[in-house]
Amino acid sequence: MIDTGSWNTSDLMTYLVRHRQSLPAMEFANLRRRRVFPMEQAPGAHPYKTVLSELYEPLDVFRQLKLPILDWGENRWQPHTEEARMLVELGLKTHPDLQTIMNIMVDSDENIRKQGLVFFLNNFDARYASGYRIGNVRHLAFIPAIKSNGDHFMAKPDDVYADPECAVMGFPVVEPQFCDVAELKLRVSKHPPVTAIMKVLLGTPPTTPEIAQGYFEYLAMRVADFSTKDLDVLRDASIIPTSSQKDDSNSGEDVTWVMVKPRECILETEAKTTLSNLHSKIFVSIDFGSKGNIFLKACGVKDQPDIEDIVPIILQDPKKFLNVVGGPKGYQEQLRQIAAYKNFPPRLMSQMRSSPFLFGQRRSMRPTSQSPSDVKDKNESQYDLLFDLLKPNEIAIVDDTNSYLLFASSLYVAPQEDLLETFYSNLGSPRLTTLIKDSCDADHIEFSETDMASKVRNLVLERLPLLLLEPNMQARVSPAWLAVNDNFQVRVYQKLRLKRILSFHRHISIRSQDVTANAVLATWCGQIRLILLLKMGCEPDMYEMANSVCKALLINSRPKDSLLFTTMLSTDLEALRRRGYDVDRILNQQKLKIAEEIRQAEIARQKSQKPDSQSPSPAPNPSKPSKALENIWRNAMSTRGKSYCDVRGSEEYTEPKRACPTPVIVWILISSHRSGFWLPVVRITR
Repeated sequence: MIDTGSWNTSDLMTYLVRHRQSLPAMEFANLRRRRVFPMEQAPGAHPYKTVLSELYEPLDVFRQLKLPILDWGENRWQPHTEEARMLVELGLKTHPDLQTIMNIMVDSDENIRKQGLVFFLNNFDARYASGYRIGNVRHLAFIPAIKSNGDHFMAKPDDVYADPECAVMGFPVVEPQFCDVAELKLRVSKHPPVTAIMKVLLGTPPTTPEIAQGYFEYLAMRVADFSTKDLDVLRDASIIPTSSQKDDSNSGEDVTWVMVKPRECILETEAKTTLSNLHSKIFVSIDFGSKGNIFLKACGVKDQPDIEDIVPIILQDPKKFLNVVGGPKGYQEQLRQIAAYKNFPPRLMSQMRSSPFLFGQRRSMRPTSQSPSDVKDKNESQYDLLFDLLKPNEIAIVDDTNSYLLFASSLYVAPQEDLLETFYSNLGSPRLTTLIKDSCDADHIEFSETDMASKVRNLVLERLPLLLLEPNMQARVSPAWLAVNDNFQVRVYQKLRLKRILSFHRHISIRSQDVTANAVLATWCGQIRLILLLKMGCEPDMYEMANSVCKALLINSRPKDSLLFTTMLSTDLEALRRRGYDVDRILNQQKLKIAEEIRQAEIARQKSQKPDSQSPSPAPNPSKPSKALENIWRNAMSTRGKSYCDVRGSEEYTEPKRACPTPVIVWILISSHRSGFWLPVVRITR
């Protein structure tokens, strides 16, 4: 029957169903392999026969998909008949496999593509879900999508998104009728990843406020997906368009838009205050609606800027900021607010240390007949204050008023406020006293022992223990040690002149002034000595004496220490008792310490003089000549320069270079076995 060809498929299958039990299995196997089943062709086409496994059921859906279907003849195809079931057993296809349907969905014919997608989605759960893997079809553009300009196209799964809201940022989205199934069945991402959003924002930011508002309103729904690092990047990215014109009345077609960073913006407020008006001059005021502002706040836009937002604006252009805030007064107020802030990040601190943004002031003396070195009777009316913005290391901090009065016209200083001085110091501004080196020139005539020297020595030794009981007082040597032997010496001269040298930023200024007292801690013959120089014929200025003693003795001398010691020196003990000082107890303890120092010194002296029993009798060691004799020789031999040449090695007593030689007295011991004497010899040094 098959070989004669005088049959149609319907007749053949009716026969096979009727004789199924009598036909051997080999006949059915041959039937599966033989190309005897006709494929449905267009009218007038040449007949074509093939194996049944290459044909599909004669259904309209397969005809629309242009699949090869079985020619069933004139009879109506009924899928649930015995003939239809036998054809399926012999190899007839009831649906295309996954690979076939995927190829249909990328067909060049638009209608075939859509019909294939519809068939795929309708049969997805029953036939294709188990075998569908997004990784296997990423290269196929089978998803109907719409571009941001409205054009339709077929997109790959990774190039399109199911959420239509993201189209505002230019991302292609799935056609509306497929949005739901695209995410659930086709595994299309609903939202673009943050990396893609960042690429759009940074590469092609919105160019007008209208476009930007659409961006920011969509991103407000995605703000939870951004990492802290992403938001930090956007904080410093120019992604916000704003008008370059301040006057909205001029807005129109000629408006130009400039891109600004979120950290340069604040949100507009209806309430207008002095502070908000100032902020509006420093920052750009923006408003992108309640939704859009949510995303901008996450990027760093604030209702009110904080210090960390204001400081970078200042560092960018300090002089412009000075004009914005209305001059020095407004600038200082902003610096106070910055100084009160304690949590600057290290990077910002580093930028502040190297930026010329700190406010410095310098006195410029008006023309006058007085000598510039004469600091007496000077008042504020004799000066003009000059202001400038400088780096921290170019501004000094005033920690000694007297020194400042001397060098006020030679350097810029910080405003004298505790808050600002601490802030300047943290940024690297030096203290004025660390920039000044002092040297004291004394008249060559030194007076012998005087009552004034003895009284001043006793006064300092008596009041110094009271000072050292104050908190945070650290002395280089103890008062008890100073009271022993010649560790503390007071010398009186006809005239004292203090030379002060300021060295700051390659600029050197020298000032000289007559003083009544000056103290130095010097090294003499390998031992430390505190030497206090006094001017003969007048009462020493207690502040000059206290200030120089504090600088010499205290490790960290502060102006208030000098003022406190001045009060202690100029106030009698009874008044100090009334002020709460336990004077008697302190002085008694001091006496005990002094006695112990003397005892230890005597023990050391005796040990050094103890004779060695095995050594020959030592030559006599006559006492060194009296101080009065030394003074005679000094007065006789010194023709120029300082008379206290014994302390030439000390740092404070460094002598200037001299054009003339200077005589130095050297005492030589001339001795025999039983007698000896000291002989003064003059050595000339240059």
